[in-house]
Amino acid sequence: MTAEPPHQPPHQPPPQVQYVPVQYVPVYAVKPPINTLSVIGLVAGILGMLLFILPIIGLLISVTAVVCGHVGRRQIGQEHAEGRAAGGRGMAIAAIALGWVATGLAAFMTIGMIMVRVF
Repeated sequence: MTAEPPHQPPHQPPPQVQYVPVQYVPVYAVKPPINTLSVIGLVAGILGMLLFILPIIGLLISVTAVVCGHVGRRQIGQEHAEGRAAGGRGMAIAAIALGWVATGLAAFMTIGMIMVRVF
């Protein structure tokens, strides 16, 4: 008796793997728009710090910085609550801080100027 070899299916090559080239799409981060009143407040705060020596002008500029900073910060908060991105929160806070410091200095200078003229 001769042993027959076991039945083997015909030789098939392994399935071909097709590689699809991957296309990478660059993703750019979009910066949210900066609140205009924050920028105006920051500029006014810097000017108020520089011009606090001028009696009335320094006081008006520094009060403008405080008002613009507060309104800008409130607008940014409202936009975040509505789900929209808004930038400039740090500028608004800096405008408020610079504005209050400049307001104090300008008020001190204004009162000092009035006292010098009176006496």
